[in-house]
Amino acid sequence: MNTPIHLLCALLFALLPLTAAAVDQTICPRYPVETVDSGLGEDFEDYYALNDTLWPYWKARGAAYQVLDPDSLQVIQQGYGNDDNGCFVLAEEDIPASNEITLLLYLESRLLDHIRVRTRVGDFAECNDNPFANHAGEPTYCQPLACMALMSNLTGAEKKYVDYTCNTPEVTLQALANFPSYWWHHFDPAALTYDFVTTVRHRNGCAADAASCSNAGFADSDDIEIIVNIDDETEDKYRQKFLVGHEVGHAAEEAYQKATFGTENYLYGGYNLIGGGPQCGSAGEQHALTSLEYTSDGIMEGFAHFLSADAYNDHHSPNGRFTYYKDDLGFPRDIALEGESAFDAAEPFRSNRYAERVCDPVPQNAGTELDWLRFFWDLHTAAAAPDMQHETLLKLRVDAAFQGTLWHAQNGYELLEDNVCSGAPEVQALQADFLDFAGSDDTLGGNGVEPTGAGPACN
Repeated sequence: MNTPIHLLCALLFALLPLTAAAVDQTICPRYPVETVDSGLGEDFEDYYALNDTLWPYWKARGAAYQVLDPDSLQVIQQGYGNDDNGCFVLAEEDIPASNEITLLLYLESRLLDHIRVRTRVGDFAECNDNPFANHAGEPTYCQPLACMALMSNLTGAEKKYVDYTCNTPEVTLQALANFPSYWWHHFDPAALTYDFVTTVRHRNGCAADAASCSNAGFADSDDIEIIVNIDDETEDKYRQKFLVGHEVGHAAEEAYQKATFGTENYLYGGYNLIGGGPQCGSAGEQHALTSLEYTSDGIMEGFAHFLSADAYNDHHSPNGRFTYYKDDLGFPRDIALEGESAFDAAEPFRSNRYAERVCDPVPQNAGTELDWLRFFWDLHTAAAAPDMQHETLLKLRVDAAFQGTLWHAQNGYELLEDNVCSGAPEVQALQADFLDFAGSDDTLGGNGVEPTGAGPACN
């Protein structure tokens, strides 16, 4: 994986009659995505399931491409595909007389001119961000990943579909990082209007005998990196999309904070684990879904879990699933987003108010990522909830909740209460609803996130 990927893939379409005349060609690249489905609402996931459930095809929205003359390899056209379907149009007069072209399809996307997603391998380095530039003198990491395809018989008016047939996990990672950004902008609506650059980097950091290695990390470099370890186990493919969606969620939070406050200092806690018993430990990690943490950490991680779950579920339904991606949980990974009101002693992870019912003791300003995941899901999907938009939840998460406070504090919930009367009136109202919803003890809002009652009133 330490060399650029330039794989020659011959993609020949069925021959059309020789008498057919060339016309403007609509060409639509697609990603073959290797993942096992989880979550509800497959219609919202918007893929082409053309062969089997393990290899759906997703639209390569906004993907970078170059059209080359197959004989001279001169560039005929280059750019980025359509934001919604990944297609681009090659004008009739630019098609060679042979009706053949060579395509370079890059693992690089530009959505809406301000959201960029790209996939790399190797160690991080400063790069020329233009995928079409000559990167020969730059480090391996800077050299864009690309597939090469030959298309022939470019005649007829129908759309021509072409697939990224590079047999590498980076193709899946590119698709998985693209989709949440597209989804959050287009639906509810999310309105991610700020600049947003994310690099997904495959780092093969797994031990040779590791049973599982599909964890990811979030690194804050000059552009936001999602670092993913990959192996070949089916279980890891099952959870990759939630893992990548979680890290893209962190990237969106930081990008929003930079756009709002002009700082890249990410809002994070110290992951100080504070006990709670063996079922509230960190699963061999620094933090985990059910570990007892300060609420500054639980809110941050629970919100990223929520964003990932929202991308891959029907967000107008209270039901849904989230597949957790870390190891050694001690219970199944498939998590119901709507917890059960009655306590399930045999399988407590199914229950609402996990921290309150399982962890002993639970100090003030403590909670679990699982409870906060379910809280945000309820807040977003409940018919009577104060919010139905990603944009306002993101604003609450960064702006209304903390008003630019450098969030190294352990007391995330107290910061919510302290700042409830700060900022613009519209976010004060949202935050008051948030605190009221968090403090409620009914079957919907009783997720164990500081059940302290309604937040303070603002004048």
